[in-house]
Amino acid sequence: MNEPAHSRTLSFLGRPLKVMLNLQLNIVRLILDSGTKTLNNEKAMKFRSFLVQRFEDTVSGILGEGVKEALLDRMERNTGLKRGELIVQIDILKGFLKGTFGKTALVLEGMVAKQIYSELGSDAPPQDLKVAIEHAKHAYMSSAPNLLVSR
Repeated sequence: MNEPAHSRTLSFLGRPLKVMLNLQLNIVRLILDSGTKTLNNEKAMKFRSFLVQRFEDTVSGILGEGVKEALLDRMERNTGLKRGELIVQIDILKGFLKGTFGKTALVLEGMVAKQIYSELGSDAPPQDLKVAIEHAKHAYMSSAPNLLVSR
């Protein structure tokens, strides 16, 4: 009884046409979705690169370039994740930082979050790095394509 209007108007044409139209509609949806997913994937990759760069900038600014490289090498060896993968595995990253720096890891996390928010032109970030990154990702993914400019 609650058939869509297009279904009622085409009902006199028979079931094969209805099936064919539904199939064509699904194909169009898939094509549109894949285009959106490609754009979102590109944006997600740019955001991931942005996060890695902010993390590296913050660590090298605080601890120096040599310590940053040693820390990143150790992170990759101990976690089995590459730099770009680790920044999106926030729980693993936080665990590694806590294991390396103890309670002071929270200070480093806060400084990374501030760097991310500063680059985005946002206000003060949430205290938790994971929440801060999720909020920043949402803001970035829903923003104009060229919000972040690479250095």
